[in-house]
This record gives sequence, C-alpha cells and structure tokens, in this order.
Amino acid sequence: MEGRARLWAWAAGLVAAGCALAAERPPNVVVILADDFGYGSCCCYGADPALVRTPAIDRLAREGRRFTDANTTSSVCSPTRYSLMTGRYCWRTSLTHEVLGTFSPLHIETNRFNMASLFKKRGYAIAAVGKWHLGYGAADDSPKWRTDYTAELSPGPLDIGFDYHFGVPSNHGDLTGVFVENRYVYGLRSGKIPEAMKADPVPDLDNFQTTYRPEDTENGRAAILDLDAPRRKNERVMATLTDRAVRWLERQPKDRPFFLYFTPVAVHNPVTPDKDIAGQSKAGLYGDWIRELDRSVGGILDALDRLGAAENTLVLFTSDNGGVFKPEREDTPPTLAYKAGLKVNGALRGGKHTV
Repeated sequence: MEGRARLWAWAAGLVAAGCALAAERPPNVVVILADDFGYGSCCCYGADPALVRTPAIDRLAREGRRFTDANTTSSVCSPTRYSLMTGRYCWRTSLTHEVLGTFSPLHIETNRFNMASLFKKRGYAIAAVGKWHLGYGAADDSPKWRTDYTAELSPGPLDIGFDYHFGVPSNHGDLTGVFVENRYVYGLRSGKIPEAMKADPVPDLDNFQTTYRPEDTENGRAAILDLDAPRRKNERVMATLTDRAVRWLERQPKDRPFFLYFTPVAVHNPVTPDKDIAGQSKAGLYGDWIRELDRSVGGILDALDRLGAAENTLVLFTSDNGGVFKPEREDTPPTLAYKAGLKVNGALRGGKHTV
C-alpha cells in the first residue's frame, strides 16, 4: 500500500496542477524517461553550451520547474522503471539486484496497481513508446523458461493498462535487434503469429536493415537472436521511436486526455547519433548523442504545440539513473566527453552502478 499511496499522491498532484491550467478536463501527461542520462549533461543544469546543445530540455526548465534534488531507487535500468511504474522499491520483488534479462518474463504483475492502470481508470488513452526492459510473458515452472520472440509476447504492456506499445525489448543494442509493437515483434514474417498479422517483407531503407550484427550490440560480441523480422538500424532508433510517439499523439481525439510514457534509448551505449548530427559536438560522439536525445524531446514538444495540446499537457523529463562515469576506461565516449570538459553527472563523483 505504501507504493500505491505514493503513486496516487504523485498522480493526484499532476491532475490538480493541470486542472488549474484547464478546468474543462484533466490534463494530458507525458513522462519522458531518458536512459543513463546524467543531470550535468544538459545546459539548464550547467553543461557548457560550447560542448552540448539541449534547447528542448532547457525549454522545459525555462517554461516549467527545474528540480534540483532528485533520487533514484536504484542506479540501473529495470529497477528504476519498475519503481516509476508501480511506486514500489524493486527489491521487494525477485529482482533484488542487477537488471532483467532479454528473456525475462513481465516483471509487473497484471493485477499490480501501476501508473498505466491509474490513468486508465481516469479515462485516459495510454501508450508506452521506447525502451521497455520490464519483460514479456509469464514464466512457467521450467527452469529453462525464456521469452519466445516468435510468438505472442503476452502478458506485456497491454496487460497492465497500456492501449498501445512500440518499443525496444530491453536495451539499445540488445541481442534481439528488433522492435515490438503491441503483442508481437514488429514486422515478424514467420513465427507463431496469426496469418492476418504477418507482414510483407518490404524493406525500410532509412530505419531498418536486413541483418543485425554482433558489432551492432551493446558489448559488440553478442549472439544475435534468429528472427525473421526487420532489424533495427542503431543510428535510426531514436528517430523511429520519436516518429511512433508523435504519430500516436496525432491519433488522439481532442476530447480525451492522454498519457504517454516515452522512454528514449539515448544516451545508453552503444553511442549512435544519426549521421546528420554525428561529428558536430566538441564533446565528441557522446555530445552528439545528447543532442540526439534533445532533438527527440523537441519532436514531442513540437507535436504538442502543433496539435494545440501544449497548454493542457504536463511534461516531465527525467532519467532512470546517472550517466556512465568510468574514467579508467579512457577511450569510451562518456570519458572522452568528460576529458573535453563535460561534467556528465554534474558535481557528483559517481555515476551509473554506484550509490
């Protein structure tokens, strides 16, 4: 009950604040949860604009509130996402440390009160777009159980309250190399899927590729999952996720409030800014990757402006944990950015994985 009470209080505060802006109906809510983003990596928290550019995030700070005392329930991905969705500490579950694996079952029980079910009860349209990393499916009693990505990925986001889901299963550079849409791998051409849902093998040369290679993965050596589906193109993942989120926003009727849980893969490793951004930042590729994240935030804000929804929408930008800070690894993009003068985590001396 403790987690539930905290989450109700948080949501009630959002709704109350929004109703002060527009009393005719509850406010829309957009939560943007960046990945491995240190607070010192944006200009409104002290980053040198000569190194990085974050105009969209800075706009949120300028037009809203800039929080200066924030804490995460864990300094890695899955536990913080579980906490944000449920209001509970993840160590109350079976995941007492580390993160969920690519083949882990859905970590949120389908009857567990969570942020999606909260907004659904209030009549909101609800979507989860971006990195998921909370598992798919229900584990059976077999010790060798693992998610079958050729079959229906249920239970999943749609079973805990979301109306729509388009996401990266676990991490940017995970060994699946695919997107998931609702209950199936996006564009899956063969597998345990209804015949009517099978996709035509039409290549999207901008956003997808025919194969996913070990060098595309997070550690550069993973065994790639064998799936007959379009593969993600790393430098286009952010653009694809932003486009899906914007398209969902455009489909929402003006007389119904919406809640968008948008979770970009940036600035998680591998660092893969798109070609039109790569090479521009004096903080190196990591600075470009931060710019890619900000461009995505800007895409959401521009859509809200264009749709006339901005005045009645509450937007919260935050991160699952601090940025990666391992200066002993001298050739990594975050370390190179730090050497160039970017204080990834501001005045804090730790980073992801540390207390």
